[in-house]
Amino acid sequence: MVALLRRSIATRYGAILMLITFGTSSALLVFSLYVLQGVYSRITIAGQDAIETSMVRQVSRDALLLGETLANSLLDPVYLHDFSQIQGILSQLKERTEIGYIYVYDADRRILHDGSADLLSYGEPLGDRVPAGLGNHFQPGARPLGEYLHVVYPIKSGSVTLGAVRFSMSYRAAQTDIDNASRQLTKTLGGLRQEVKLVLLLGFVVLALFTLALSVAVSRGLTRPLKELAARSRKFRAHDDCISFSLGREDEVGELADALEQMRLRVQSSHGEVSRLAFHDPLTGLANRRLLQQELEQMLLDCKQRGKSLAMMFIDLDHFKQVNDGAGHDVGDQVLKVVAARLQQLVVDASLDGLAGDTKPLIARLGGDEFTLVFPLCDSVCTETLAQRVSELFVEPVSLDGQRYSVSASIGITLYPEDGETAQDMMRHADIAMYAAKHAGRHQYCFFRQELKSQLQDHLMVLQGIDAAISESQLFLEYQPIFDLQTNQISGGEALIRWNHPEYGLIPPGRFIPIVEDSDRIEALTLWVMECSCRALRQHILPQMPDFKLSLNVSGVALQSDRLRDGILEILLRERVPPRNLRIEITETTMMRNIEKCAETLQHWQNAGLRVLIDDFGTGYSSLSYLTTLPIDGLKVDRSFISNQLPGSYCPVVEAILALSKSLGIQSIAEGVETESQLQALREMKATHAQGYLLGRPMALDKLLERLGEVEVG
Repeated sequence: MVALLRRSIATRYGAILMLITFGTSSALLVFSLYVLQGVYSRITIAGQDAIETSMVRQVSRDALLLGETLANSLLDPVYLHDFSQIQGILSQLKERTEIGYIYVYDADRRILHDGSADLLSYGEPLGDRVPAGLGNHFQPGARPLGEYLHVVYPIKSGSVTLGAVRFSMSYRAAQTDIDNASRQLTKTLGGLRQEVKLVLLLGFVVLALFTLALSVAVSRGLTRPLKELAARSRKFRAHDDCISFSLGREDEVGELADALEQMRLRVQSSHGEVSRLAFHDPLTGLANRRLLQQELEQMLLDCKQRGKSLAMMFIDLDHFKQVNDGAGHDVGDQVLKVVAARLQQLVVDASLDGLAGDTKPLIARLGGDEFTLVFPLCDSVCTETLAQRVSELFVEPVSLDGQRYSVSASIGITLYPEDGETAQDMMRHADIAMYAAKHAGRHQYCFFRQELKSQLQDHLMVLQGIDAAISESQLFLEYQPIFDLQTNQISGGEALIRWNHPEYGLIPPGRFIPIVEDSDRIEALTLWVMECSCRALRQHILPQMPDFKLSLNVSGVALQSDRLRDGILEILLRERVPPRNLRIEITETTMMRNIEKCAETLQHWQNAGLRVLIDDFGTGYSSLSYLTTLPIDGLKVDRSFISNQLPGSYCPVVEAILALSKSLGIQSIAEGVETESQLQALREMKATHAQGYLLGRPMALDKLLERLGEVEVG
């Protein structure tokens, strides 16, 4: 029943109407019975009062008549003072059981006779023998008092009052009659009351049945069009596009039906647009992930039935986040649209050149800066040729509003059926190959190989474990000393991060830092290194050597992130470390990605008192122009120049870098010094600072503190 009420408006409406009517009728019935009871009580009381009054009046009249008869009989005996005759008259009356007392008294209200043979009260005043308060003694009257009716009647001879006769008469017999009459009245009225109750109950039942029938009829009449609309809605939900909601009514239900019809027309008109939005990327118009999944499964099924091969490319734009952060998301969206247009044109050209087989290739945007290209495979040579063409699409920068934005792409390629037979396998393997292309240096393509899975697992291990490494103290710092070649003493050091994994042991920095740099965890890692380094400086190193300069390697992300840039300065201020004791090392490559933003960040740090060094100088752009425009405080000669070109002999490249730094008035530090001959050659070229395994391997903080102040080289 509850389920029916929930599902049916007609049932619910009829039930509500019936309950309202039933409740109202019940209230009226109860009220009528209450009024009936009150009326019955009042009629009963009034009837009993009327009977009692009528009976009293009748008894009073009879008593006065008796008094008059008695007075007339006593006239002569009283006048003649014939007491024996009076005795005879009164004795007959006293024999009646209802008579209480009887007195005959004279005009002076003295008793002449009391009906007894002894005349015991003769001559006594009447007031001593009758109840007080009767008052009237010589006027005809009957007054009820207590259980008796007190009657007085004068005895007159003409106009002369000789005396009066007074007697009392009990009501008991009359009261019995009154009670009998009252009981009969109550019984009669009780029967009438039951008849009225029965009539009211029958009327209530008839009204309830009538209301039920009326409720059902009204609810059905009112909800019939709603039921019709509900039935049509179910058909429309079952994709019956021919259904119409119009009912041809002019009331509120008709307005509802017209509104539903308009809604149906709008839904049908927008169905194509909704379908397009559901299966296509709204920005580029390419297929989205959902459509890619469906189409890829169908293409794989066709290839399996026809014995054909299939290739899938996973294309991820390199450093696209920097375009969004530097130029804004609106510009980033425009760049994505240009990339999509280039891919579409590439597919057209490849089809014309016979590189994409006989089935139309599929281009999809998975989200962000990720695209996929799926095409039937002619042969592996065609696949590699097409991959080269995709890579070449990004050689030409994207021009927007007079600005040029350089983007490249890392491409992962997987083949069917060699690498997988399901859509999930193809997408996962292409993604793995794409990450391999990124780790190989970006802006290149890579075919999927089974060994790449283990590399992906390693990649996931790093991303999933770095947060725990920070919070659970798995990370620690080692310090490699930097020597002043003029004083032969330690002048500073470089903080190097290490990871002691609880399961995999010591993980080399080169294995996890590049992975973290490509994720959003690099900020947390950078701030952790900054905080630990500053705390070591303040608590341990500076108290022993106030001029110690500690170098920190900071990711290029810091040059683009205002939050990370300011976070470094906040830690410096919180740990109360003098900025002159801290040096930030940035690689050339990361500096060149956004030269304007880089200059702003470096100037911000330099204004705060930090010093900035270019790490691995000579291996990147090596443009001399930025050395004069960017706020740079020093260069670090890359270890490759020291190890490869300094086997103890003269090296013009190293000497040129040292001379350049000297002419610019900035510091230079030679990295990777591992032999005495390399150290001697640097001294001959007037190098001022050096670091390397010969001078000191990376060491724990306590070992560094032991070596501070020692002379390490002669």
